[in-house]
Amino acid sequence: MARLVAQWGARGPIQRTPARLLHRGERRRLPLPAEALGAPAGCVTVAVLGAHDVSFVLQTGTDAVSRRAWPVASRAGLAEVTRCGPRKASLRELTVHMRSPRGILESVVHLSADSPPPARSFLASRQLGPALPPGSIGPRPRLAPVKERAGRLERAAKRAGASRVVHTALTSDGAGRGTLPLRLDPGCHRLDVLAEGDASGGTDVDARLVDLHGDEPLPEDVSESGQASLSVCVGRAERLSLVYTGTPGRSDVMVTVASWPLPESLPEAWGPLARARLAGALGRELLGSLQGGPIQTSLGVQGVTRLPLEVEPGACYAVAVAALRGAGTSFALGVRTDAVHRENHTREDTGGVALSFCAEGATAGNVEVHAGGFGVAWVLGVWQTAPATTSAGHGELDG
Repeated sequence: MARLVAQWGARGPIQRTPARLLHRGERRRLPLPAEALGAPAGCVTVAVLGAHDVSFVLQTGTDAVSRRAWPVASRAGLAEVTRCGPRKASLRELTVHMRSPRGILESVVHLSADSPPPARSFLASRQLGPALPPGSIGPRPRLAPVKERAGRLERAAKRAGASRVVHTALTSDGAGRGTLPLRLDPGCHRLDVLAEGDASGGTDVDARLVDLHGDEPLPEDVSESGQASLSVCVGRAERLSLVYTGTPGRSDVMVTVASWPLPESLPEAWGPLARARLAGALGRELLGSLQGGPIQTSLGVQGVTRLPLEVEPGACYAVAVAALRGAGTSFALGVRTDAVHRENHTREDTGGVALSFCAEGATAGNVEVHAGGFGVAWVLGVWQTAPATTSAGHGELDG
């Protein structure tokens, strides 16, 4: 800490906060001096330090700028964040969230004309160094026969409520490639491409879905395994192509397609695109728990949107937002009541995001959507997943 204070102190004013003990899950606000946020120019940097094995997260935000700005996780017991100009306002409610069982943290606030050198650059003990290469765990295990694995997938899909499971046998070409035309009915579908293992057990199957119209991004699986798995939801009957590679040349391949219909909880009036993307965001488990149609819906555009939310004490809910149009879309979604604070976010170019929560004793709160990208428009729905008579006291659901 002394070296950090000396380095930054030579560039501008600093302020140290006393060391505090925090326990796992505890959040503490980091107060900043009034002059740090009042001036329109300049930069503010906050560094929080603890023991090397202590893990914590810095979260930024204000009422006007969502707290669901992406958090900054500590590494080697250090986390720092710099904001300059108008962006300094996002530090008005800067908080630290402890992840370790317990730890003592202290912080330094530095005011400067421009961005200072990162604290890690002159704190040798906080530099991570090169990562160790992954250890070897030996050769891959031999793959079970294709028919045996397909049977396991079918049984698992039926236990999960699949309405239909179809197996298609194919033969790959000499280069281990193949294509299967598909007609998918409205619903959510899981597609698995299964190949026989080669002599070394190192078969690596990759697969992707191709939209014949070319206007919708579709999933792909490029993981390293003898099986490629894809999931997709469609709001209307679609003709797609499944393209796979990486199987042994001229070998037997099995494609398994398990299907779940879209529930009536997703109104048909929303159209096929909104229904498909909301279904994909919710996932099969949440889709199966929806109790009737949405209790609240909304449309919005890119930026930050906050919506009021009425809930029944003790009831549980699912919230989902999905893109209707736009490029480079990303979402951060949050729900806040007096008793609950839940949030979730997506990477770029994903169709939507969802979370679930139980209201506990609250009757009202708000939903906040942070939509990034270009020309983004979105639809949001809120559904009850369990009434108060059965959910009271059960706490939060996993999102």
